[in-house]
Amino acid sequence: MDSRTLTMVLGFPISVILLGTVFSGNNNLLGLLIGYVTGIINIQWLFRDANQVIERDIKQALKKYYISLYSRLGMITMVVVMVAKFRPERLYFLVIGIIAGIFIPLVVIVYHYLKREGG
Repeated sequence: MDSRTLTMVLGFPISVILLGTVFSGNNNLLGLLIGYVTGIINIQWLFRDANQVIERDIKQALKKYYISLYSRLGMITMVVVMVAKFRPERLYFLVIGIIAGIFIPLVVIVYHYLKREGG
């Protein structure tokens, strides 16, 4: 994902979440923001590791993928545990944000790929 696309994927939803928090007065929506940014970091980490292993043989690529998978799962778990410990009322919004932070970039990437390849 190039920097322009990343800026669009990050900027617009974050501004909508922050405006929604300000206008509604519901601070639990900040859990949505934390989850969304966590999902974006997770998917960017996956894309970076996929680009690094593309030239390796299958055994080294799978080893790197599994290490990355456990690291990303650890990061997600750490964020969920921290929110659950200190702000449990934001946990549902956090989960929705993580899901959105993973699926929105994937949809954007598939859209750009289909547009570029003409499929």
